Amino acid sequence: MDVRCYGCSHNFDSEGRVPLVLKCGHNLCQPCVELSIAYQTLSYIADGFVASGTPTITSSSACGSATATSRALSTSSTPCGTAASCVLLRSSAASNCGILIVSCAVCPSATAIPAGVNLRECLEQNTALMSALPARAVHRVCVSCGNSNLRALFDCSHCFCTVCESCWDKVHPLTIQKALHKKLKCGSSDFGELPASIMCPTHAKKMDTFCKDDNLLLCRSCEVEHKGHDVISTEDDEFSHIPDMLQGTLNKKTDQITSALKSINDTITNVNKIHDDFETGVASATVRLQNLLLERRDQLISASQDVRNMHLSALSSQKSALEVLSQRVSDLKALQRKPGTSSLSVAQAFSSSMKSWNKSLLDLASDGSTFVDCDCSKVESEIHNFGNVVAGARPAPMPPPELVKATPNSLTLRWEKQHSPNPRSRITRYILSHAPSGSADFKEIFSGRKTQFTLLGLQGGTTHSFNIRAVNDIAHGTCSETVSFETPRGREFVFITPGDTNGVIYWIGTAKGTSPTFSVSNIASLVHTGWYPTHSRSKGPLAVLDHNFRGRNHTGHSQNAYWMVDLRSIFVMPTHYSLVCGSSSNKVMRSWELSGSVNGKTWIVLSTHNNDTSLQPNSLSHWALHVEQHAFSMFKVTQTGPNGGNNNALSIAGFEVYGTVLL
Repeated sequence: MDVRCYGCSHNFDSEGRVPLVLKCGHNLCQPCVELSIAYQTLSYIADGFVASGTPTITSSSACGSATATSRALSTSSTPCGTAASCVLLRSSAASNCGILIVSCAVCPSATAIPAGVNLRECLEQNTALMSALPARAVHRVCVSCGNSNLRALFDCSHCFCTVCESCWDKVHPLTIQKALHKKLKCGSSDFGELPASIMCPTHAKKMDTFCKDDNLLLCRSCEVEHKGHDVISTEDDEFSHIPDMLQGTLNKKTDQITSALKSINDTITNVNKIHDDFETGVASATVRLQNLLLERRDQLISASQDVRNMHLSALSSQKSALEVLSQRVSDLKALQRKPGTSSLSVAQAFSSSMKSWNKSLLDLASDGSTFVDCDCSKVESEIHNFGNVVAGARPAPMPPPELVKATPNSLTLRWEKQHSPNPRSRITRYILSHAPSGSADFKEIFSGRKTQFTLLGLQGGTTHSFNIRAVNDIAHGTCSETVSFETPRGREFVFITPGDTNGVIYWIGTAKGTSPTFSVSNIASLVHTGWYPTHSRSKGPLAVLDHNFRGRNHTGHSQNAYWMVDLRSIFVMPTHYSLVCGSSSNKVMRSWELSGSVNGKTWIVLSTHNNDTSLQPNSLSHWALHVEQHAFSMFKVTQTGPNGGNNNALSIAGFEVYGTVLL
């Protein structure tokens, strides 16, 4: 049963869009019929400039807007915002006699409606259809662009969402899961209920089994990866108790999360305590330094005051002696001018005064020279000694920082730890400063006790300058020489989860990102693979790079059996790699090495595994690599000991590498 109006394509409901049955048996919603009456009235009023023929109004655009195909009036919008698309006929005779004619949007039949009568009284309502309708139809819009035109909308059978035609490929990219996403007529699906069967997002098959060990729904293909696990069918009676079991698992997860949150909160408390202690120590050291300076200042000022008082006292005594001599001179002059004084008396008095005068002048000269010598030597000595104390406590200049690792988006630097022979002037932290290319404005980017720092958020092919200095409780050291480093030009492939599509091999398989799908044929034209010894019943070394392959694949039996790939002109600075073991349960790798090379002659071991049990048949495992400033175009996996079946066959069905590809 069609639940959409033939005129506007909206879903019927039991309130606003009541389905009304025309004479021909087709259904139109009430707003479409009311709009036809509005057109009849407008056309009657406009008889002065509208032809009295039969203008036809149809819908022709994707958005539902109506266009006039003959000399017709422009359409207006219905209460829901969608233009009517039913065909409306009008005759001047019918208008004059109070009868309106509505033509069906599907067939050429027409229905006569008396003017001024309630539509629901003159047109029969489709009661059978209304009994299955909701009170108000759900307003559907595209989840991507918001388009509300029902003619352009579809429902997805898998995602339970409404998407327009133009956004379908954007919301549903071309992947292995494409078969799951089927276009349904908009409004024909009920999003209130889940489908009877749930499809596997990886293999596009029905998931009808449940793994109790991993708490996962599985399809038949997924069961291979859960071999040996406790797997039950969804139709078993035991499956009905799964929610209770999952509740217990959720409780455990909740306890784990609570414990992790408590650990994080404790760590935050410890971090705050450490920084509070550090700030308290800095404040205490600053106070000690201030007290030391104030103490030395008071000592110097006190010594200066003592010397000044001593010298002022000596000068005051000498001034008094000079005043006495001056008075004697005045007395001699008065005696010489006094009438009746004999020359012998004047000569005797002058001779006695001269002896006392010469002695006083000699004492004055001696005291004056002593004052000058004391003033210069003592004060300069005190100032010089205090300067030596401060200069000896300043940290020595540091060597410039060294480059540890460079990626297109980051630079990692490290520096030597500094030691002070004086315990009172030990190094408390280091300050690293940075200036971008073409700038002399250095800004502090790190301050702490660590001797390594990574600067993130950079761009490839840019130059950056750095300097560093040490700090103790007394003073800041002198900055080191400035060094500059350049970030390489490249593209980063970041590992997120095992089996993701972020690796270098997957990128090559999509023709370096130009193809929407992965194909091993793209890899075969760009790289070279090989292994030793060969095995005629295996898929071959190229199948290891096929992301869609899982199965039996191994070399012959030989010590130091290996598989290798040559990426040719593609050089990778690796950070992670992953392996997939073949399906043979008696050939699982346990001891192996991953090596890298640029010429195939000199190989550098990147990762070593001894009795590693992380690999299982048809399972995927990954490992981090710690390689500093090395790029490779060739990678080799070499088996260094017997496999799980105690033989020497190398079983490998998948390989992926992550890192920075140099451009």
